[in-house]
Amino acid sequence: SDFAKKSGEQAKTTLGAVKTQKTIGESNAQAHINKANDDARKEKEKADREAEEKKSEKKKESGGFFGWIADKASALINALKDALNFIFKKLREAVKAIFEFAKKLVLTALEFARKAIVGLLKGFAVLIKGFLDVALAAFPDIRDKLKAKIDNFVAKAEKLVNQAFEVFKKAVTAIIDFLASAVDALLGALQAIYNFILDAINFI
Repeated sequence: SDFAKKSGEQAKTTLGAVKTQKTIGESNAQAHINKANDDARKEKEKADREAEEKKSEKKKESGGFFGWIADKASALINALKDALNFIFKKLREAVKAIFEFAKKLVLTALEFARKAIVGLLKGFAVLIKGFLDVALAAFPDIRDKLKAKIDNFVAKAEKLVNQAFEVFKKAVTAIIDFLASAVDALLGALQAIYNFILDAINFI
Protein backbone atom coordinates (compact mmCIF):
# COMPACT_ATOMS: atom_id res chain seq x y z
CA SER A 1 0.00 0.00 0.00
CA ASP A 2 2.76 2.40 0.95
CA PHE A 3 4.73 1.07 -2.01
CA ALA A 4 1.73 1.49 -4.28
CA LYS A 5 1.25 5.03 -3.09
CA LYS A 6 4.89 5.89 -3.68
CA SER A 7 4.86 4.16 -7.04
CA GLY A 8 1.79 6.17 -8.09
CA GLU A 9 3.37 9.43 -7.01
CA GLN A 10 6.57 8.55 -8.85
CA ALA A 11 4.59 7.70 -11.97
CA LYS A 12 2.76 11.04 -11.77
CA THR A 13 6.07 12.88 -11.32
CA THR A 14 7.61 11.03 -14.25
CA LEU A 15 4.58 11.66 -16.48
CA GLY A 16 4.61 15.33 -15.45
CA ALA A 17 8.29 15.60 -16.31
CA VAL A 18 7.73 13.87 -19.62
CA LYS A 19 4.82 16.17 -20.38
CA THR A 20 6.88 19.20 -19.44
CA GLN A 21 9.78 18.09 -21.65
CA LYS A 22 7.30 17.36 -24.43
CA THR A 23 5.88 20.86 -24.12
CA ILE A 24 9.36 22.39 -24.08
CA GLY A 25 10.35 20.29 -27.07
CA GLU A 26 7.25 21.26 -28.97
CA SER A 27 7.83 24.92 -28.10
CA ASN A 28 11.46 24.74 -29.25
CA ALA A 29 10.46 22.94 -32.42
CA GLN A 30 7.75 25.51 -33.13
CA ALA A 31 10.25 28.29 -32.47
CA HIS A 32 12.65 26.72 -34.97
CA ILE A 33 9.82 26.30 -37.47
CA ASN A 34 8.72 29.90 -36.98
CA LYS A 35 12.31 31.12 -37.39
CA ALA A 36 12.73 29.04 -40.52
CA ASN A 37 9.48 30.40 -41.95
CA ASP A 38 10.52 33.93 -41.02
CA ASP A 39 13.94 33.47 -42.62
CA ALA A 40 12.34 32.00 -45.73
CA ARG A 41 9.91 34.93 -45.91
CA LYS A 42 12.74 37.43 -45.53
CA GLU A 43 14.77 35.70 -48.22
CA LYS A 44 11.76 35.70 -50.53
CA GLU A 45 11.12 39.38 -49.87
CA LYS A 46 14.80 40.11 -50.52
CA ALA A 47 14.74 38.13 -53.76
CA ASP A 48 11.52 39.88 -54.84
CA ARG A 49 13.01 43.25 -53.99
CA GLU A 50 16.19 42.52 -55.94
CA ALA A 51 14.11 41.28 -58.88
CA GLU A 52 12.10 44.51 -58.85
CA GLU A 53 15.29 46.56 -58.66
CA LYS A 54 16.75 44.68 -61.63
CA LYS A 55 13.52 45.13 -63.54
CA SER A 56 13.51 48.83 -62.70
CA GLU A 57 17.13 49.18 -63.84
CA LYS A 58 16.37 47.45 -67.12
CA LYS A 59 13.37 49.72 -67.67
CA LYS A 60 15.51 52.72 -66.85
CA GLU A 61 18.21 51.57 -69.26
CA SER A 62 15.85 50.82 -72.09
CA GLY A 63 13.24 53.42 -71.26
CA GLY A 64 10.57 50.88 -72.04
CA PHE A 65 8.98 50.69 -75.44
CA PHE A 66 9.58 54.34 -76.21
CA GLY A 67 13.20 53.95 -75.12
CA TRP A 68 13.52 51.05 -77.55
CA ILE A 69 12.05 53.22 -80.30
CA ALA A 70 14.46 56.04 -79.37
CA ASP A 71 17.43 53.65 -79.47
CA LYS A 72 16.40 52.37 -82.90
CA ALA A 73 15.89 55.92 -84.16
CA SER A 74 19.29 56.93 -82.80
CA ALA A 75 20.94 53.93 -84.46
CA LEU A 76 19.21 54.83 -87.75
CA ILE A 77 20.36 58.45 -87.52
CA ASN A 78 23.93 57.35 -86.78
CA ALA A 79 23.81 54.99 -89.77
CA LEU A 80 22.52 57.83 -91.98
CA LYS A 81 25.25 60.10 -90.65
CA ASP A 82 27.95 57.51 -91.40
CA ALA A 83 26.55 56.98 -94.91
CA LEU A 84 26.34 60.74 -95.49
CA ASN A 85 29.91 61.32 -94.37
CA PHE A 86 31.10 58.44 -96.56
CA ILE A 87 29.30 59.95 -99.58
CA PHE A 88 30.73 63.41 -98.91
CA LYS A 89 34.21 61.94 -98.41
CA LYS A 90 34.07 60.14 -101.76
CA LEU A 91 32.51 63.18 -103.45
CA ARG A 92 35.25 65.49 -102.19
CA GLU A 93 37.91 63.00 -103.27
CA ALA A 94 36.28 62.78 -106.72
CA VAL A 95 36.10 66.58 -107.07
CA LYS A 96 39.75 66.90 -106.07
CA ALA A 97 40.73 64.21 -108.61
CA ILE A 98 38.69 65.95 -111.34
CA PHE A 99 40.41 69.30 -110.74
CA GLU A 100 43.84 67.64 -110.63
CA PHE A 101 43.10 65.90 -113.92
CA ALA A 102 41.86 69.17 -115.45
CA LYS A 103 45.02 70.92 -114.26
CA LYS A 104 47.21 68.25 -115.85
CA LEU A 105 45.27 68.53 -119.12
CA VAL A 106 45.60 72.34 -119.20
CA LEU A 107 49.31 72.23 -118.34
CA THR A 108 49.89 69.56 -120.99
CA ALA A 109 48.04 71.69 -123.57
CA LEU A 110 50.06 74.78 -122.61
CA GLU A 111 53.32 72.86 -122.85
CA PHE A 112 52.29 71.57 -126.27
CA ALA A 113 51.49 75.14 -127.39
CA ARG A 114 54.81 76.44 -126.04
CA LYS A 115 56.77 73.77 -127.89
CA ALA A 116 54.77 74.45 -131.06
CA ILE A 117 55.51 78.21 -130.93
CA VAL A 118 59.19 77.64 -130.21
CA GLY A 119 59.27 75.08 -133.01
CA LEU A 120 57.71 77.59 -135.43
CA LEU A 121 60.24 80.25 -134.48
CA LYS A 122 63.13 77.88 -134.95
CA GLY A 123 61.66 76.52 -138.19
CA PHE A 124 61.17 80.04 -139.56
CA ALA A 125 64.77 80.90 -138.57
CA VAL A 126 66.07 77.82 -140.39
CA LEU A 127 64.05 78.81 -143.46
CA ILE A 128 65.44 82.36 -143.47
CA LYS A 129 69.00 81.17 -142.89
CA GLY A 130 68.61 78.78 -145.79
CA PHE A 131 67.47 81.66 -147.97
CA LEU A 132 70.51 83.72 -146.83
CA ASP A 133 72.84 80.85 -147.69
CA VAL A 134 71.60 81.06 -151.25
CA ALA A 135 71.12 84.82 -151.56
CA LEU A 136 74.34 85.86 -149.85
CA ALA A 137 76.59 83.03 -150.90
CA ALA A 138 78.96 85.60 -152.41
CA PHE A 139 79.01 87.63 -149.19
CA PRO A 140 79.79 85.09 -146.41
CA ASP A 141 80.68 87.71 -143.80
CA ILE A 142 77.36 89.54 -144.17
CA ARG A 143 75.52 86.22 -144.38
CA ASP A 144 77.12 84.93 -141.15
CA LYS A 145 76.39 88.16 -139.29
CA LEU A 146 72.74 88.06 -140.35
CA LYS A 147 72.47 84.40 -139.39
CA ALA A 148 74.01 85.17 -135.98
CA LYS A 149 71.47 87.94 -135.48
CA ILE A 150 68.68 85.55 -136.43
CA ASP A 151 69.98 82.96 -133.91
CA ASN A 152 70.21 85.66 -131.25
CA PHE A 153 66.67 86.83 -132.03
CA VAL A 154 65.30 83.26 -131.91
CA ALA A 155 67.06 82.62 -128.56
CA LYS A 156 65.58 85.79 -127.05
CA ALA A 157 62.16 85.03 -128.52
CA GLU A 158 62.29 81.48 -127.13
CA LYS A 159 63.25 82.83 -123.69
CA LEU A 160 60.36 85.28 -123.76
CA VAL A 161 57.94 82.57 -124.87
CA ASN A 162 59.14 80.25 -122.10
CA GLN A 163 58.83 82.98 -119.48
CA ALA A 164 55.37 83.98 -120.69
CA PHE A 165 54.13 80.40 -120.66
CA GLU A 166 55.66 79.78 -117.21
CA VAL A 167 53.76 82.77 -115.79
CA PHE A 168 50.60 81.65 -117.59
CA LYS A 169 50.96 78.09 -116.26
CA LYS A 170 51.38 79.37 -112.70
CA ALA A 171 48.31 81.58 -113.08
CA VAL A 172 46.21 78.73 -114.50
CA THR A 173 47.43 76.39 -111.74
CA ALA A 174 46.54 78.97 -109.06
CA ILE A 175 43.06 79.47 -110.56
CA ILE A 176 42.35 75.73 -110.75
CA ASP A 177 43.67 75.17 -107.21
CA PHE A 178 41.50 78.04 -105.94
CA LEU A 179 38.41 76.61 -107.63
CA ALA A 180 39.17 73.14 -106.24
CA SER A 181 39.65 74.58 -102.75
CA ALA A 182 36.44 76.63 -103.01
CA VAL A 183 34.36 73.64 -104.13
CA ASP A 184 35.90 71.45 -101.41
CA ALA A 185 35.15 74.11 -98.77
CA LEU A 186 31.53 74.33 -100.01
CA LEU A 187 31.14 70.55 -99.80
CA GLY A 188 32.73 70.60 -96.35
CA ALA A 189 30.28 73.27 -95.19
CA LEU A 190 27.32 71.27 -96.53
CA GLN A 191 28.65 68.16 -94.79
CA ALA A 192 28.96 70.04 -91.50
CA ILE A 193 25.39 71.42 -91.85
CA TYR A 194 23.92 67.96 -92.50
CA ASN A 195 25.88 66.50 -89.58
CA PHE A 196 24.62 69.30 -87.32
CA ILE A 197 21.03 68.66 -88.36
CA LEU A 198 21.35 64.90 -87.76
CA ASP A 199 23.04 65.48 -84.40
CA ALA A 200 20.24 67.87 -83.39
CA ILE A 201 17.59 65.32 -84.37
CA ASN A 202 19.45 62.59 -82.51
CA PHE A 203 19.71 64.82 -79.43
CA ILE A 204 15.96 65.46 -79.47
